[in-house]
Amino acid sequence: MGRKTLFNLLAVLTIVLAVGFLYYPTLNGFFQQDEWNGFAWFILNQKSSLIDTLKFFFAPNTGHYNPFAVGIQYLIYHFWGLDYTKYATLGVILHAGVAVSVYFLANKILKGNILYSFVAALLFGIFAAPFQATAWEVVNVATLGAALLGVISSILFFTYLDRHQLKFLVWSLVYLVLSLLFKETTIGLFVIFFVLARSRRKLILSFGLGYFLFRASMYLVPTVSPGGVMGQPVETIIYNFLTVPFKAISQIIIPPNFLKALSLVLAELFSQNITGIPGSPEFEAFSVRIILEILSIALGLIVVTFAFLKKSKQRLFLGVGWAIVNSLVFSFAPGTRESVSIVDSRNLYFISIGIAIFIVSLFSQISGGNLKYFSTLIVIAVLLNLYWLKVNLSEFVAAGVVRKNILQKIINDYPNLPQRIIFYMASDISYYGLPESTKILPFQSGLGQTLLVWYYKTENFPKDFFKDSFLWEIEAQGYKEFGSRGFGYFRELDLLKETQTRYNIDENSIISYSWEGRIQKLEKIH
Repeated sequence: MGRKTLFNLLAVLTIVLAVGFLYYPTLNGFFQQDEWNGFAWFILNQKSSLIDTLKFFFAPNTGHYNPFAVGIQYLIYHFWGLDYTKYATLGVILHAGVAVSVYFLANKILKGNILYSFVAALLFGIFAAPFQATAWEVVNVATLGAALLGVISSILFFTYLDRHQLKFLVWSLVYLVLSLLFKETTIGLFVIFFVLARSRRKLILSFGLGYFLFRASMYLVPTVSPGGVMGQPVETIIYNFLTVPFKAISQIIIPPNFLKALSLVLAELFSQNITGIPGSPEFEAFSVRIILEILSIALGLIVVTFAFLKKSKQRLFLGVGWAIVNSLVFSFAPGTRESVSIVDSRNLYFISIGIAIFIVSLFSQISGGNLKYFSTLIVIAVLLNLYWLKVNLSEFVAAGVVRKNILQKIINDYPNLPQRIIFYMASDISYYGLPESTKILPFQSGLGQTLLVWYYKTENFPKDFFKDSFLWEIEAQGYKEFGSRGFGYFRELDLLKETQTRYNIDENSIISYSWEGRIQKLEKIH
């Protein structure tokens, strides 16, 4: 075994062990939000014919079009059901795989420097800001799958630049298109490839234009998959397009939760006539929409300006350029009409590859080749990210444990449900920015749909209950009947009584709980 091979092997092993060790706590978490709606759609499309199943996977969608991710998620749900630990293990393995692939990509960009390539891959693997891409199970198949194929595509592209063999470019573009069928987060690579390629730009442009026309054609056919792009004001799109790259860069370098905490402190320096009372929704909105906005853009501008001024150092320029072009897709922000202040954690994942390469290149330039100085700077960056990653994962797991315990208690108390059932859940607190009058349990999506999915294995509800995102919205309440089965969920007593009278539902068919949010205790209401 040659010396270089040994170093590569040790680097890969260290990266895998570091990622596995740091993300191991996610195995104790639980499903978050979109997974439950995804499970509902999988249930709805179970036992369909092969043709119908393929139609489900590849159904046109003007929002996210990720047929490969949907297909894989569907298959693993078929085999794993709601076994969270298996999903979490898959997420950690995929993230480790992406980090290893980043090592080999960095080796191409950093001209074979094993130390710098290792540090860049390690930084990427432990970055705190994009933790959600790995920790948010089921959904991570799309993000991590796209990233892995995107990095492989990039490795092939840089191999093409070195060897000038057309086959590497063709395969690079094929892998890029495949990655886009997992998630659109890698679309910026078309721009990077086009800029860096001195020849064959027509081929790159043909692939990019072909994908664009394919996606644009979906606006001409009915959308039968969940999702879609909410029409945004043009000025919002333009503003996002101009500012999201700077926010993404800054929020990877300095984790958003730290920036947000700093913004809250700085907001207290302003008059309460402007900010509102500290702790109020108005105060938090001011700190995020004004202070955090300015901080994120300013820091991002500093980084980009520095890279452009030093563009003779191609690695700096490439790292920042990677982040810029791969963040532009998030300017369109499907599902909201507001501008983006905080880029979603999972959306920072692929962007952070460029930032890892930028940081290593910057530190190597600052240290002037002094290994001790370089190591000191890297250790500081690593320690900061380790701290915030631990904070993020601890909060993530704690929230998941609460949800899992609630669902487990309910199914332990009531392993079998009557033919017609209504769940009534009273809470003394609101969550996730909802008005104080809207008191819910700590679930980020509708608890009604969650309970439908949770009980489906034993109750085998009619699939009609899973149509039209029934009880999916976080505030959703309601009741439906199909055949002899009825299912409902309420948090407002008046609506429950009205439904009970209308459908003549027996008292024994109502399961009631109260939630004390401050002590996180669920109790039966008798």
